[in-house]
Amino acid sequence: MRISLVILMLSLQIAVANAQNYKNTWASLDTRPIPTWFEDAKFGIFIHWGVYSVPAWRKLEPGLYASYAEWYYAKVMYNSSNGG
Repeated sequence: MRISLVILMLSLQIAVANAQNYKNTWASLDTRPIPTWFEDAKFGIFIHWGVYSVPAWRKLEPGLYASYAEWYYAKVMYNSSNGG
């Protein structure tokens, strides 16, 4: 037990010593490879972050609509003024 703990601690120290430092610069981002699927997925990223996603944000109010992102749908569906 004690030997395995010593081996574990030693391997963790070696791993930390060999770790690379990350610098958040544009040059470091350019060195990362771009996934092959990225060119085909741009439309999906556009749809996910489109203008329609703005109503998904709301100020949290306790007791008003349980889910954070579902308030818009719930307000439209259960609003008596629009027949819901």
